[in-house]
Amino acid sequence: MLMIKRLIFCLMLFPLLASASTLSVSKPRILLDGKHNKDEFRIFNPTSEFQTYRVEFVDMEMDEEGNIKQVESYAKSAKSFLRVGPRMGKNIGPEQFQSFRVMLRRSGLKDGEYRSHLLMESLLPPMEPVEGVTVRPNIKYSVPVIVRYGELSAKISIDNVSISKNSEGVKELSLNINREGNRSIYGTLKLTAPDVVEPVFEARGLAVYTELNSRHLKFPINKEIPQSGALLLEFVEDPAYGGTESVQLSVPLDPLM
Repeated sequence: MLMIKRLIFCLMLFPLLASASTLSVSKPRILLDGKHNKDEFRIFNPTSEFQTYRVEFVDMEMDEEGNIKQVESYAKSAKSFLRVGPRMGKNIGPEQFQSFRVMLRRSGLKDGEYRSHLLMESLLPPMEPVEGVTVRPNIKYSVPVIVRYGELSAKISIDNVSISKNSEGVKELSLNINREGNRSIYGTLKLTAPDVVEPVFEARGLAVYTELNSRHLKFPINKEIPQSGALLLEFVEDPAYGGTESVQLSVPLDPLM
C-alpha cells in the first residue's frame, strides 16, 4: 500500500462559495470613486487555530457564463492605482479579525471604470507527517475592487428568458442580462408570482463586468410556481455599490410545462 505523507488541495473560492473555510471577509466587494478614496475591510478567522493571511491584488476576467479566472493582464486593471495595508495579517486568534485598508491613488487616473481583485490566502502552518492521506485545504478568496472615475452610466436589459424542465425534470430559469454603457452592473435578480409575498427565485450579488455586454445565467427553480399566467422577472442594482438602474419583464408560463 502506497503511503502518502502529505497531500494539499488548493481551492479557489469566490464570494458565493466561501461560507465554511479558514477565512471570512466582511465585504463582498469594494467601490472607490472620486468622493471615496479609501475603504476598510476585515478578514475574520472562524477556526479554532491561529491563522496568518496574505493579501495581494490580481487581475481577473469574467466570461459570458459568469466564470471568473485570473489573468496576467487586464485592459482596465486598477492595480497601479491601488494600495492595501497591511499586506499580511499575522497570527490572528480564533474568532478574531484583522482590519485592512484599501487606498486609491488618483494620479494619472482617466475617466472610466477600472477593476482588480483582492486575493486573500490563508497561510497554513506545516503539517506533521502522518500515515495515509491527509487533506488540508488552502483557501483563497477574492473580492473585486471597483474604481470609478468621471461621469459613468449603464443601462440594463433582459432577453432570451425561458422557464423549462431539464433532463432530470427540474424547472430551470434561463436568461441573458445585457449591459450597455461604461460601467459594470451589480445587483439582485428576482422572480415573483402574482399575490405571493416570497419570491419564487432570488439570486443576490450578480455582476456583469465591463468586459462583457451580456451574461448568460441559468438557475434551478426549487419552489412551486403557477401552472399558467405570468411571473415577474426583475433585476435591481444594489445602491450600496453605486447603482440605481433596474429592469422588469413579464414571463408567460407554458401551461404544458
